[in-house]
This record gives sequence, C-alpha cells and structure tokens, in this order.
Amino acid sequence: MALKPGKPVIAAWLGKTLIFSLPGNPVSAAVTFQLFVRAAIVGMQGVKHTALRASTARLADSVKAAKDRRTLTAGRLVDDSSGKMFVIPLRGKGSSDLVSFANAEVLIDLAMGSNLQAGTIVPILFL
Repeated sequence: MALKPGKPVIAAWLGKTLIFSLPGNPVSAAVTFQLFVRAAIVGMQGVKHTALRASTARLADSVKAAKDRRTLTAGRLVDDSSGKMFVIPLRGKGSSDLVSFANAEVLIDLAMGSNLQAGTIVPILFL
C-alpha cells in the first residue's frame, strides 16, 4: 500500500481468523491500526460505516507529502476568531516519534506528491 506512515501492512485470513501485521514504528502502527484494524473490528460488530469520520480544515502551515505515497500527517485543530477551523500540522521526528503523535486529534490526508501552502483546505480524518 502506498501510504506514509504505514509500510509494511499485511491483512490475511488464516482459516476463519483475520490476521493483521502492522509496521514496527509506533506512529506507523497507530495510523495503520486506525485505518485498517479498527475498521475491521467495528465492521465485525455489525457497524456499517467503519471509516474514520472525515471533514476538511484550512492548513495553518505548509505541508508536503511524500512523492510516491499518500501521506497522513498528524494535526491539531484550532478555531480562529471568525470560527473557521484550522489544522496545525504536528512536526514530529518521524514514525518513531510517538510523543508528538500523542498530541494529534486528526490526520491530515495529503495526496501523493502534494505540496500545500497555509490556508489550503485539506481533508482530515478524526482520530
């Protein structure tokens, strides 16, 4: 899967048992758990809409996606004085920086190769 963070991810059936193998770095494991494992668990419980709740927000700062992968960047939400919702990208030190990721409220969903400036409206996924 062309996803950052999130390589490698495996989902497989062993008989009637669904098995997931997640990446070793903590942020990668947390992101892929939210996207795939959580969705599978709630789906097996009969929930019809299993995806993370999505919305949009304006970027408070510029962000850049990986050239070759969809990029999910951790972010925090803030409102300005007029009530517009902004997302602040959290600048972690990579997929092993769990402390930075622990402050995230959302994932900023960046298309492969995008380079976006502050003020751009972006899709977000609520954690």
